[in-house]
Amino acid sequence: MKIASLIFCSLLALSASAQESTLLDDPVALLEGFRSDEMQGKIETLETLDALASNQVVDSGTVEYLVYTMLAQEPIDSRVQIAQNYLLNHDDKALKETGLDFIIDAAIEGIDALDVDGAKSQLVDELEGLSGTGQEYYAYAGKASRALVMLGDDRGLDVFLTNSKTIRNYSRKDGWGENSSPVEMNALSQQYAEKFNQSQSNEWDFFWSKFYELAEERRKQGKLLAAIDPLINLDSVLDGTFEPKLVAQIETTNETKTLRESAAVKAQPEPAVKEGVQESVPAEPMTKETASVAPIEITEKTPEESTNWLLWLIGAMVVLSGLVIVIRRKN
Repeated sequence: MKIASLIFCSLLALSASAQESTLLDDPVALLEGFRSDEMQGKIETLETLDALASNQVVDSGTVEYLVYTMLAQEPIDSRVQIAQNYLLNHDDKALKETGLDFIIDAAIEGIDALDVDGAKSQLVDELEGLSGTGQEYYAYAGKASRALVMLGDDRGLDVFLTNSKTIRNYSRKDGWGENSSPVEMNALSQQYAEKFNQSQSNEWDFFWSKFYELAEERRKQGKLLAAIDPLINLDSVLDGTFEPKLVAQIETTNETKTLRESAAVKAQPEPAVKEGVQESVPAEPMTKETASVAPIEITEKTPEESTNWLLWLIGAMVVLSGLVIVIRRKN
């Protein structure tokens, strides 16, 4: 009965896969349907395409092309919702980075559809959950920290301050240091805001205007323009010394387990001491040889016992002497 149920479920799954693969029979209809669908329907379509590619029902390259085509045709308010509800939750780093781009675009244009608080939480999770090192991860983490800065989050500023090369170059270029005054920071923020307003296209101008805006607030609080408690260190991600949080947790868990096992061994109760055995006796267990040797008992006769034997001996001699005298008289 169980085997029959498994076969039936497998047939249903194959049938569903066959039906889902018909999504790609008419790509134009798929794109038009995606454009007119509600947000939940868009997310479900993307998840279905992802499942088809993962299960190798459809060529992954074809699916990737369709996904990016569908995203490109969406208006920015729709793209940012897709970013927050799907792209940033995906395992594929390219899709994640596309989601970051959509959030940055929405922050620059001030799109109402952007859930700012939700985006901040997602970006923090992305930085704290970074799982590797090298140029690729460094670029991704740098973009995530810039997105946080553009959303006005001081945690993004703290992370970006660990990018020593970029900070060094811009501090020299713009003439500021860790102790620069809030007035100087405000002037730089206004300068980059004006440059952005003139071009309306330079993402970096917008970023630096927000960077110096956060720097002004930090200096007003009397804090230095230096990384205080960053979520991650960008320099260590680039040079390979960064330790992903998951690895650190595993090592900490193993160390804690070892310490607990050691403490458990020390906490085991010692064997009970029998009555009459002094506490100063060593606690080491007896070897088999020691346990098999019986103690030697030494017995000594008491003075009273020696005196009794002597009296018996004298009595016996007296009797023997009397017998000898009697025998001689008879003879």
